[in-house]
Amino acid sequence: GLQDMYSETYIKKVKNRTISLEKNADFLQETMSVIQQKAIRADRIKFCFAIMEIEAWWLAIPAIWVDFDEEIKRQNNGWFVAPESVFHPAELINQLFQSRQGSYKKHKGQVESIIGNISREDYTELHKSQRSPSFCEFVEHIQS
Repeated sequence: GLQDMYSETYIKKVKNRTISLEKNADFLQETMSVIQQKAIRADRIKFCFAIMEIEAWWLAIPAIWVDFDEEIKRQNNGWFVAPESVFHPAELINQLFQSRQGSYKKHKGQVESIIGNISREDYTELHKSQRSPSFCEFVEHIQS
């Protein structure tokens, strides 16, 4: 399974809108406890959280941002290098798209447009780079 860590529940538990490694571990532990209690074959279930959202994975893929203004890329380079430090990645992506007179609101067509431009090589490079540990964990689970 895969789920965004960013959620209303997370916001309520981490009131200062920062990423808490302790809370991340708590969320995963709570999820694993539910799986252990309720699943018939719990040993066959793997569960991952995208930290903080799957959009953080996209921030870590340079090919998505190649056509963006150099100044925008420079200003946001820290987020591209450490995307899992962004509390609300979808909002950052919206801001990046707004710099091009666009928007990102997680609509199906917008998501398909973004992921349609990601190649297998981009995913392989992201995994090798280790820029997004939650992506790497997810890949390890689906490859095993």
